[in-house]
Amino acid sequence: MTARLGEYLLNQRVFFQWIGQHNTFDESVPCYATGTQRIYPGEALIALSTDGVFESIPAFYDQPEQLLYVLASTEHLVDGVGRALDLVHDARSRDSATLVVWRMRGG
Repeated sequence: MTARLGEYLLNQRVFFQWIGQHNTFDESVPCYATGTQRIYPGEALIALSTDGVFESIPAFYDQPEQLLYVLASTEHLVDGVGRALDLVHDARSRDSATLVVWRMRGG
């Protein structure tokens, strides 16, 4: 439903949530975010990704409908995830890339 309206992202990258070489949980006041998002009626494709996907293929971040197209353009979701990760590999990403994707029906 929201893709028809041009909405693809629930959030943006937030630097205080990054965990890695500088661990935000080791700070005197750890920073993290939580929240609940409404799932609208109809089918939803939900994707969680690490930065490696977007840094190797900036179009996926600048035009998220392209990532949606790659993920949803196959009969089986696992094939779409494989295609997206193949594109990251072909782009010779310098960072690791992880995609966790699932479909669900809201109601």
